[in-house]
Amino acid sequence: MTTEERLERLERELSRAKGRPDVHRGWLLAGAALCLGIALVAWAFGPGTARAQPAGAALKEVRANRFVLEDENGKTRAMLSTRKDGSHLVLYDEKGRARVRLDVDKSGPGLRLFDDEEKIAWSTSTIPVRSSKIDPITRKKLMTRINQLDFVGAAFGDSIEFLRTVSGANIHVNWRALEGHGIDETTEVKNVKLKDVTVAKALQVLLEDVAPPTDELGFVVEEGVVTISTKAALDKKTSK
Repeated sequence: MTTEERLERLERELSRAKGRPDVHRGWLLAGAALCLGIALVAWAFGPGTARAQPAGAALKEVRANRFVLEDENGKTRAMLSTRKDGSHLVLYDEKGRARVRLDVDKSGPGLRLFDDEEKIAWSTSTIPVRSSKIDPITRKKLMTRINQLDFVGAAFGDSIEFLRTVSGANIHVNWRALEGHGIDETTEVKNVKLKDVTVAKALQVLLEDVAPPTDELGFVVEEGVVTISTKAALDKKTSK
């Protein structure tokens, strides 16, 4: 099966998935993204490349830390890379915006789909509360239920302050780590409007909304303090 045939097959499967429940569609998208990544590598380093080699010198193996696929205009359309934290496949649209990201790291596999503003529109991952033991008082505060909240258009810093006030929890934001990804107190929340949710769930949804395409946001609970930071920074913190 050629690369073009593989891509056409993936498009047909995704079209049929529109009427399926979100969970099944999510796993199909994850599988489709993985297959597409394999197809991209095959496209870039497949038979066509092998034919460019001297007679009898078949290309059997390619080793690299990163593959970048460009279109005819020189724009990056896909990137497959590996780092210390895991392997990542990112697909870009014609305007250079990240639209699909597939990650496999020590926390497990994850798939994220981004909207036109590169905000997370759908994700298989859940933002982890990284703590082996949360003290009962902090747990109770994080489980405080909120009847209704509307953060659409609000500043990220103001939204955090609201959750801090409602719950009484000690919430600390690692602004230095977040600012490295273009997120600060004035970052606009795009789509967080919820009813009857816990503070922990509201915080999870809020972090997913403002998270950049390059990393996830999460929080760790230690000695009664809820610290918000990037996934990469939390990995370093919990590995110490």
